[in-house]
Amino acid sequence: MEALTAVVLLVGRYGVQELVGALTGKAELGRLASELFGALAESENRISDRLAQVEQRLSGIEDRLDEVLGQRYQAALNAGMRSLLDAAAEVDPQRRAEEFAIARGRFQEATAAARSLLETAVAERYLMLCAIALGRPMAAKVAWDRINGQVTTAAIDLGNAFRNAISASEMRLEERGEAPPQPNLRRPPDKDRKHNRYQERLDAEAARIRADIADAAPLVERLLTEAGVLGQAIGQPPPAQIRLRITDADATKTPPQRAVSWRGSEWPSPGQSRPITFPSFTWVVAPTAASTRFGALIATWKRFEILADDEARPGTLSYLQEPPYRPTTHIRNARVDITVEADPALPRPLSIWQPGASGARVGRRSDERPRRHKLASGDRRYELSEVVAVPVDEHGNATGADAVCVDNVVLVRYSESSASGS
Repeated sequence: MEALTAVVLLVGRYGVQELVGALTGKAELGRLASELFGALAESENRISDRLAQVEQRLSGIEDRLDEVLGQRYQAALNAGMRSLLDAAAEVDPQRRAEEFAIARGRFQEATAAARSLLETAVAERYLMLCAIALGRPMAAKVAWDRINGQVTTAAIDLGNAFRNAISASEMRLEERGEAPPQPNLRRPPDKDRKHNRYQERLDAEAARIRADIADAAPLVERLLTEAGVLGQAIGQPPPAQIRLRITDADATKTPPQRAVSWRGSEWPSPGQSRPITFPSFTWVVAPTAASTRFGALIATWKRFEILADDEARPGTLSYLQEPPYRPTTHIRNARVDITVEADPALPRPLSIWQPGASGARVGRRSDERPRRHKLASGDRRYELSEVVAVPVDEHGNATGADAVCVDNVVLVRYSESSASGS
């Protein structure tokens, strides 16, 4: 059992209140406490090594991170883990509390020495466990907020890095002395050998970057899931289901059309007629309550109302479907009011839009893009009110998912299997 799945699995097996009881020292739950702390201690070193790899992928650098700072972080984390194990084995309540207090101090040192968003999040999860054990709900809430803020920012950064893999590859090749060749104006790019060799190296580097990000993403996903499970210990609702969707255009059997940039000109790939397809990296969050939460991001639907005077028309909505994309039989317009919150506020500006607000909206041109809204860095709230297109059945009742996108996160109002027309 890995440390980043221990909390989730044990809560699923025993329950949230039982986990809280084990942390606070109920004798009959000693087995649960030993399982929890044993799993944490057993795999903590492997997690620390994994975090260092993930940080390199998030930052896009090849060099090792500062070793002195890394030693401080790991030493503090190890010392805190030892105190947690001592606390779990302690029978006397006072000595148990003292060990938890010592562990909390060590994990605070670890947060100060953390080199990345994810290292901070891991240290904060231990601070939260200590706060729960010491009966300090406010301190537990502070740690929980910090976990959500750090991991959500990392999840968004992963999506941005995936999307910008080509530009990052160009920078890496340039750093290695591989600048783009001068264009041969007498022949198109597909006939230019120097350009083709450079393009192949560029595509290979971008594929490596995207593979690294895809490899790092499960750790972020587990931290998000664990944060949602731990939140229940301080009165938060059950966490939403999180799914990661990665679509790599290069992985399709028939490569899609790709426009090749050539010093300001664009030459289409020869012999291709399919629409341009771009790789995507998307977190999809299915709801479990009136609000849908993804770490620090919360979407609350204030209104969802099918317009009474609008008729169903043929249309296609594919932004939430799994490949191969199937056309939606009919769509109708709906008035949707959504509040998007960042709790805590994030140190990144966020782009917010509704996928059906323009491009798929009935009566709009198909080439229109959804209107983008901005939640500025440090802001906590944005009110969104728009008319969007939604899939409907033969009676005009909504049947599919309504959603709001926040950067690379899709927050869903309905699951596709439980949608209704209300």
